[in-house]
Amino acid sequence: MKTKLIFTFLLVLSITNCSSLGKKQEPVESPVKVEKTEGFNPDSKKIATMSVYNLDKKQLGDKSDIILVSFGASVDARIGEIYGNSVVGGDEITKLAAKLKLKDFDKTVENFAESAVSGGVLSEASIKTLSTITSKGKIDSLALPIVSGGFDTLKTGNEISIVIAIFEAKTAKIGLIGKHSAIKAKQEDISLAESKPDQAKANMMLGLLEKNEILMKEIQNQKLNKNISNEIATGKEDPSTKDQTAEVKSEENVEEAVAKTQDTNQNNTEEEALQGLDNWLVSKIKIGLGPLVLGFTGLLFLFL
Repeated sequence: MKTKLIFTFLLVLSITNCSSLGKKQEPVESPVKVEKTEGFNPDSKKIATMSVYNLDKKQLGDKSDIILVSFGASVDARIGEIYGNSVVGGDEITKLAAKLKLKDFDKTVENFAESAVSGGVLSEASIKTLSTITSKGKIDSLALPIVSGGFDTLKTGNEISIVIAIFEAKTAKIGLIGKHSAIKAKQEDISLAESKPDQAKANMMLGLLEKNEILMKEIQNQKLNKNISNEIATGKEDPSTKDQTAEVKSEENVEEAVAKTQDTNQNNTEEEALQGLDNWLVSKIKIGLGPLVLGFTGLLFLFL
């Protein structure tokens, strides 16, 4: 009886290990994505950043949450560096809308935010309002920072996403959408929210700004890569950017090679483990793992 149990154990162990070798590692989806559409204007220079829009509260410019205020200031500063010429935005955009008597401004902002997040399209009324603001404000692009929640969401341990959507005056469309999803507060900061809420807010704010910097670097890379936008807009490759395209493709090839190497290393590790067991069996009983499993399988059929 003991012999049968040993045979069965070794057979199951062998089958399990062989099955694990056949499994492919599932790719991990990146939380950072930047998409350029046919509305992207690579020559845009002068940009204004609107106040932060909170999807959870459907509110623009909530100044009661220091995390959102800091996030908006960070976007404003970095977007100016990327585009080269940032003009005053924030509350000034809201004031300009009021001065121009754009009564549907609130609905426009909501439509702008939801279109960027859900992949929808801007309504005709929204396009008209945003085009009026960019025209009267004498700006090329209008950036809207969007969050799915603030401190109240983070302190409960839930995730939030940050999105940067850019409306282009030239094309009257959303030309670029950058998103960083799955942002969570550290467990120690969540615990700290009860005893020291101000300290917790400060820590969560720094964490969010770090995520925003990652997103902004990717937006900068996409903004500088004019070749992609030219292909989208005209269907032709810009000869002046061939070298840049080669660089991008080279980087993609490197990333693919790294991913393949990681898969290979995982498989090699598992194979090395089986090889170690095989070598041990040969040294002890002069029979390898393969023949031993086959022999035990045959004996099982005879005894059972």
